[in-house]
Amino acid sequence: MAIVEGLGADGKFTKGNSGGGRLGTGVDKTVRALLKENSAKITKKIIELALEGDATLLKALFDRLIPTQSLVQLLLTEQMIRLEGAQDDDTAE
Repeated sequence: MAIVEGLGADGKFTKGNSGGGRLGTGVDKTVRALLKENSAKITKKIIELALEGDATLLKALFDRLIPTQSLVQLLLTEQMIRLEGAQDDDTAE
């Protein structure tokens, strides 16, 4: 696979490809293809490094994979359960 779509191994544009068009289009397609082919391996490695304590990857996982709204909802639910438990303890006395 060529590094950039439309370029030959020597780095020159292949016959019939003048190199015109949007800058980076070939690179974008190449990166997407590589990510698609290796997504399972990449995901496994990211999680592995995060579990080993890589703070940057941990933050990225929480920021990107766990929607903030869901996290806030979970925290509010936990607080409500605690408050209801405290009220039950007060009424029992």
